[in-house]
Amino acid sequence: MKKVYTFLIALVIGAFSLSALGALSVAGDWTINGSDNKPKSVVALTETNGVVSGKIIKVYNKEGKEAVCSKCSGEWKDKPLTGLPLVWDLKKKSDTEWVDGKILAPKKGKIYPCSATLSSDGKTLKVKISSGLLGKTQTWVKN
Repeated sequence: MKKVYTFLIALVIGAFSLSALGALSVAGDWTINGSDNKPKSVVALTETNGVVSGKIIKVYNKEGKEAVCSKCSGEWKDKPLTGLPLVWDLKKKSDTEWVDGKILAPKKGKIYPCSATLSSDGKTLKVKISSGLLGKTQTWVKN
């Protein structure tokens, strides 16, 4: 009888572990830190039918005034950063990888190709921003 209980307990623990793994999601709020490792903004990501998009929901502005996209063009010119789309059209490649997206670089007012990889624990997202031959990778932290 003891073996049956041990087996059932192991089965329940295994089921919870598998469901936790399946629960990893890119959707949610993510903090973006600056090069000084201090938060510079928070982005809310959503995923619909395997496509990720996100908008800026908070900006940590040192000057104390509302940050705007002064270098953006078109409809985003001089608009507050809070509420602006930051990333869009990231297409699901696997459970932890999205590709072929676009990301706005508000300081430059430019749009770049990007991809993203979710960590195995779901707590960090590596966002690779491609700009010609050069590029950079940001690590976003889930709130």
